[in-house]
Amino acid sequence: MVIEGIRSLYVKLFQESPIDAREMRVHEIEADLFAVRYTRNPMAAVNCFYRLSAGNMNSHSHSFELFGDKFPEITWGERVGELLKSFGLRNQSSVGNR
Repeated sequence: MVIEGIRSLYVKLFQESPIDAREMRVHEIEADLFAVRYTRNPMAAVNCFYRLSAGNMNSHSHSFELFGDKFPEITWGERVGELLKSFGLRNQSSVGNR
């Protein structure tokens, strides 16, 4: 009840939903890109994601929930795909072997 009240107040004050699911995905990918630009090693990130996914790139990296609303999750594979696309790389069979 309290959570629903806070959510309703937010919507009334700002005239919008608290979170836009598309924006959440964009922010997640932007954070990945920032990290890779900082380290200058996109394949290290790809290999890290592979290990974190336990080899299942279709698994979700984490879930998002706010005010009881669940948002679409992004998979490890989607995150890797965005990294590879952004840096002009293609998927290599060496992922996970480092």
